[in-house]
Amino acid sequence: MTDIRFGPFVLAPSATRLLRDGVDVKLRPRAFQALKILALHGGEYIGHERMIDLAWDGIVVSRHTVDVTIGEVRRALKEYGAWIGHRPKIGYCLDVPRSEALVTRGHHFWNLRTRDGFERALECFQQAAVEGPTDFRAFEGQSVCYLMLASQGMRAPRQMYAGFLEAHGRPRRSLA
Repeated sequence: MTDIRFGPFVLAPSATRLLRDGVDVKLRPRAFQALKILALHGGEYIGHERMIDLAWDGIVVSRHTVDVTIGEVRRALKEYGAWIGHRPKIGYCLDVPRSEALVTRGHHFWNLRTRDGFERALECFQQAAVEGPTDFRAFEGQSVCYLMLASQGMRAPRQMYAGFLEAHGRPRRSLA
């Protein structure tokens, strides 16, 4: 089975490993299985019964056990745990924001470390903010682009300050 990529994560089913930016994320085997099921059915809600059949191989467990396991997965994903949605009586789903591709492209351009790179990255992050207004990474990326353009003398600092303040005041990752 091939690796599943979402956000900064790589889920390697054959090795039963979850990596975040190349670093192992600790998960119990059942939590790993539950995440794998959600990732394989990205955007589709998986009910408790189906989750039990797929992640627990039909072993009889309670809905509470499923809920606790999904909670463990959310904690392991940290600020990305919000990507796991829940609808009572329907189930859970892994819903990666549509802005993901734009954020990834923005980071690519930002890493060029040129004026054109920062400008193009800023455009990507701004579009990502439109498509995913709750995706903190879009606003974080904008803030950093404004800072780099201003601090490196690529654009007038006064011109960048208002944009920085607006982006910086938007949703930020939860450190809880």
